[in-house]
Formats: sequence, structure tokens, C-alpha cells
Amino acid sequence: MSNSDLNKIKAELDKIYREFKDFQTTINDLLSKHSSDSASSTITRGAMTSAGANAEIILKYILDKEGIAVIKNRGKQAIDQNPNKPATLDDYIYTLESKGILPKEVRHHLGTIQIWRNHSAHGNFLDKIDDSTIETINGAVKSLTRWFFEDYLNGEYAEYSIGKKKIKAETESSDTKREFDKKEFQIAPDYSILSKSKKVQKRKSKAPAIILILVVLVGLYFSYDKFFANNSATNVEKSTGITDKEEAYDFIVSYFNSLNEKGYNADRFFASEVSTFYTKHNLNPTEIDVTRQLNTEFIDNKHAIDKESFKMIPSQDGINYWQFWADYVCYRPSKKKFQSCRVLMEFGINGDRKITSIKEIEIQNLKYSKSKPF
Repeated sequence: MSNSDLNKIKAELDKIYREFKDFQTTINDLLSKHSSDSASSTITRGAMTSAGANAEIILKYILDKEGIAVIKNRGKQAIDQNPNKPATLDDYIYTLESKGILPKEVRHHLGTIQIWRNHSAHGNFLDKIDDSTIETINGAVKSLTRWFFEDYLNGEYAEYSIGKKKIKAETESSDTKREFDKKEFQIAPDYSILSKSKKVQKRKSKAPAIILILVVLVGLYFSYDKFFANNSATNVEKSTGITDKEEAYDFIVSYFNSLNEKGYNADRFFASEVSTFYTKHNLNPTEIDVTRQLNTEFIDNKHAIDKESFKMIPSQDGINYWQFWADYVCYRPSKKKFQSCRVLMEFGINGDRKITSIKEIEIQNLKYSKSKPF
């Protein structure tokens, strides 16, 4: 690879990192302002747009590097029939996901960025975005950038003195947190220092090491059965969802009761990966929160579970599934009427007591009325 090629790569990576630092500045500015500040709405909109720009520039780099052509409109015929229409963030995500390049967790972070960038474009919910939401979006951008520099580009250009960017991981434990490198790029390690230290290192006797290994092996031999048994029991317990009917019933009732609470947070009830959320699939808690915020058609939802119908069906992959009939009531603004029906529902609950899926299996007795049903 020529020097001009290396300089081009470094310039592109510099641009990506510069975009990230600019985004961090915007986030810090936004968090420092009160929501009533007249400038906060403008900064919020700019932050959402900047989050999308960060994602786009990273995905564009990967597409160019991999030599992959962008698949527009998810491979379907475009409605506007305009072949010159620029590719969108959704096009970049769909293309890389279809090629198996994006890990699931990265795809979820991109979904969060994508949803809120779209909100900013249409001016939706800007006055309702609180510090918690801002930090969630910032976390998604950090995780995406960290994955790009530390996993996707891991060591690929080490021999050309272009090291890894170390983005601080907020979710890591204190003993594994990596320091955020505010410098431009780290220089590749000088391996000559290591080779010199090996030359002057004195040769030590191997006997102490061999004795230590034997002691460890003997200890493991006598403690193995107990260790294995204890851990096996723990693993079984963790891999099994709620099996007690009363516990499952109380858990789902508490979930339904929380839906109309002001401080509702999907993280409280949902697993990090939710396979089905009614008509949507493969969501994370943040995306579920956004989906519920976008719901302006089904208002003041009420579920009354028929406890006699409450039952567990066969579990799969450590997830227990519970089915039950519920009487459902809500208000439909578009119809200016209340809706009531009887619905057969299914909840999947994992070993961490988190919901992995919610399905409506069957709906009966669908009715509309101007007065609220009792």
C-alpha cells in the first residue's frame, strides 16, 4: 500500500473521529442547558441529526472498504422511481446487515440512532426528550464508534502506525474500563523495546513453575466435582424463566399496570433483545420505548387478565411462555370511540425475569362505543 493510500485512510479515520468528538461537544452543551432554555430545542435537533451523521460516515467507510454496493429501498422497487435519490441511513444499515457485517448489538444501537434522527427531521418529541433519552442516544453513538475502531478495525492497520481509538465503555465494569484517548491516533507499539528487554532478561529456573502447576492441578482435581455441581445448578436456574403460575401472573399484571405510569421504562421489564413486540420484531428496550411514544392511536390501555385461562406452554431455549385471555379496553382518537375486545396473549419470559416476546394470538368480540366500557 502506497503512502498516498495510507494518508487517505488516516484522513478518513480522522474525519470519523472528529465527527464523534463534535457530537460529544454537542451532547455536553445540551446536557448543560435546562429543558426550558429556548436554545435547547435547537441543540436537541442538532444532536439527533449529528448522531445520524456519525452513523452514516462510519457505515459509508465500511461499505467502501468492503467494496459493497448499497441496496436501496431494501431491494424493493422505489415508489418515486428516482434512481438518483441519495442512499439513506436505513439503506446503509440494511445492506451491511444483509451481508452479515453488523453484530446484533450494533444493529440495535443503529436502530436507536436511526429512530431519533428521523424524529429530529420531522420535529417530533423534541420537547419531551429528557436527559435520560439524550444519554441513551449518546450511549448508542459511543458503542457504535467503539465497535468500529476497536472491533471492526482491530489491528488491521497496526503495522502502519494507525492504532485503535479507545472509546470509554460506560457499561464495562470498573476493572475493565478503558481510558478514553483524546489524542488523534496512538502510535503502534515499538516492538524493538520488547526484544531488547528479552535479551537482558536472565534465564530463570523452570522448577518453581512446574511445582506450582502440579499444585494447581491437584487442587482442581479434588474440587472439580463440587465446583461443577454448584455452577451447573446456577446455570440451570439462570436459564429457566418463571415457572410458578402466581409469580408469572403477578409479573405480567405489574407490567400492564406500569404502562400508563409517568415514569414507565421498558428496561424495567424487557430483555436486551426482544424477538416480538406485537407486530414488530427484533427490538431493544429503547426501541420499545420509542414505539410506545409514537403510539397515538391506542390510548389509556387497560388489560384485565382472565386468571383461569392463565397457563404455561412448552418452553424453548430457556424461555418460558405464558398464554392467557384478557379483556382489553382503550380509546381510539381516530374513531373518537372506545375499543374493547377479548384477546389471547402470549408472553415469553427468560431466566432473568425479563420479557423476550409479546404476541396477540387471537382477538374476539371487537367492539366500539362512545362511552367507556366497564
